[in-house]
Amino acid sequence: MEEQKTPAEFGAYLRDLRDAAGLTLRDVEEQTGGVVKNGYLSQIEKGTINKPSPGILFELAQVFGVSYRVLLIYAGHRVPEEQVNPDQRAIADLPLRAFAELDAEDRQALIEYAAFLRQRKKGR
Repeated sequence: MEEQKTPAEFGAYLRDLRDAAGLTLRDVEEQTGGVVKNGYLSQIEKGTINKPSPGILFELAQVFGVSYRVLLIYAGHRVPEEQVNPDQRAIADLPLRAFAELDAEDRQALIEYAAFLRQRKKGR
């Protein structure tokens, strides 16, 4: 699980992301439509701003292509844990979204097959 970083660590992380993207402070300001001012981002990167707002972090996540949730955690914001049981989210590490494109007939066949497997396991 990700852990909160100190303001200096978080600032260095953001600076590394910006450098990796080849962006200047002004480029980030432009790409966020002026929501994240270059001076404000500079203060975050230097660690003088210790907990940027979720709105700012959302904009930065979009620009840098990183997880908004991770930025929230790194910056020290509380983020609720997912309420879905991992067994309900995936089948042997296969995300349920893999089944999203199945039509109704295929979904029904999958349900019936799962019932068959459960029944077979009970018979052992």
